[in-house]
Amino acid sequence: MRRTWVSVAILVIALLGVQHFGLERTREKKEEDRYTRYAELKTTRMLPQYVAALFMGSFRAVAVDVLWVELKRLQDHEHRYFEIVEIMDLIHVLQPRNPEVWSNQAWNAAYNIANNVRDPEEQWKWIRTGLEKLMEGATQLNDDPYLKYQIGYTLVNKATWSDGVFQEPYTSRFVADLDLQRLLRCGRPSDRAMTPFEAAIPWFEAAIEDLNRMKTEQRWRYYRATSGKATEDRDYHTTQVGLNIHPSSADGFIYWAKLYNAFYYWRQKRADKAAEWFRAASAHARLYRKRYRSSSPIFDDYAVMCDRLARASEMPAEAREERRLLLETLTPVLVEAGNKDCGYLRVDLSALKQEMGGDGFEFNDCVDCSRKVEFEEVIEATIAPGADVDFFEGSIRPAGEDPGTFPPHRVAFQIKKDGDLDLKATLWAFQGVSPLLRPVATRELRENRWEEIEGITEVAGHFEVSVEALDPSAKARNPVYLLRWSLAEPAR
Repeated sequence: MRRTWVSVAILVIALLGVQHFGLERTREKKEEDRYTRYAELKTTRMLPQYVAALFMGSFRAVAVDVLWVELKRLQDHEHRYFEIVEIMDLIHVLQPRNPEVWSNQAWNAAYNIANNVRDPEEQWKWIRTGLEKLMEGATQLNDDPYLKYQIGYTLVNKATWSDGVFQEPYTSRFVADLDLQRLLRCGRPSDRAMTPFEAAIPWFEAAIEDLNRMKTEQRWRYYRATSGKATEDRDYHTTQVGLNIHPSSADGFIYWAKLYNAFYYWRQKRADKAAEWFRAASAHARLYRKRYRSSSPIFDDYAVMCDRLARASEMPAEAREERRLLLETLTPVLVEAGNKDCGYLRVDLSALKQEMGGDGFEFNDCVDCSRKVEFEEVIEATIAPGADVDFFEGSIRPAGEDPGTFPPHRVAFQIKKDGDLDLKATLWAFQGVSPLLRPVATRELRENRWEEIEGITEVAGHFEVSVEALDPSAKARNPVYLLRWSLAEPAR
């Protein structure tokens, strides 16, 4: 018996030695201690965390590592999201001040579970749960910018994850849920209903304030060696999972929130609010350029686009002639802006142009809006009245991984004038330098028969064919044509 007790005593002493001289002094343990400052927790949450710390001691860090590894396995390989909820609750008990715990709980609810639910009401319940988790975490960790950034991001992203489309089941339920909006006010009382984009803006602003304060106080956190530069030279805050957050990131999202809000009101046929938010987005784009000197000049383009959209949104659009004039006004805006509208203006103009006589592939009046064509796919299209032009895109991938091994290719489209409008077709090849596309062949189509336009493309990537009226002022009763991509082979 004495030997047994001696063995137990030796084991206990050894474990205490491992704890004091090993685990207690590791970098991981010191970092993990940041997440267990129990004096800063609410009284209602303190007991379970304190009990866990009391009984597990320094081995709490080992338990946390095991739980995080199991969580990653369930997420990446088995997709057992409801079990993940239980594991996240355990991690929260052990790491009450880890923002990544709250972020993971929210993402699991608002994305992983919600995206696998078909019933809109049940889906909204899980999205709402995710937002509530983020709000609870941001309240408990009110000095951490990450969760505030995540609230703003989730509010915007859940409404706009598909280009050109607002996720109506989410946006309408958010606008109607005044209780959730009161929870998400971010200290700004208001009696009116908000869109998710309006609700997101103050959270991004709060994140910017926290980030700027952290920078002033030299409290940037660097969990990973994500840069070769010295830590003190890095100008961003890094989360535990390696996400770099800079004030300019949150500020950029404020621009997008304002732009999305303008498009949202435009589709609600509230022209006054749409114009107000387009102008707010334009002003923010210009402010962004002044505030961040190294920012991209694309924000100058954003500002110009939003100014033009603000003016266009105030134009009348009840009568057909008014809508035709609106189409003529907005077409050059989209052609010049390319994809800077994230598809929202393109979707609206597509419907408007189809109403005015365009085909089902509208809006495809520029390279950035071109319609992709598969090899030997036959397309029936029309040229709408006025200065309409249709762009179609084909693409060739290199046989190997090295684009430098791509040999020049002959490509060809066959086009058939199938109506009473004479056409002009132009083949454009991608060349990898500005301008990215150059015309390599042009053909006039005056006969109702299949004719081919052929050229050489020397760089792997996409190439385009454009079709337009030979005489834009010509009147036609049946401006139909057929098109197919007919050839793609190495040039001899």
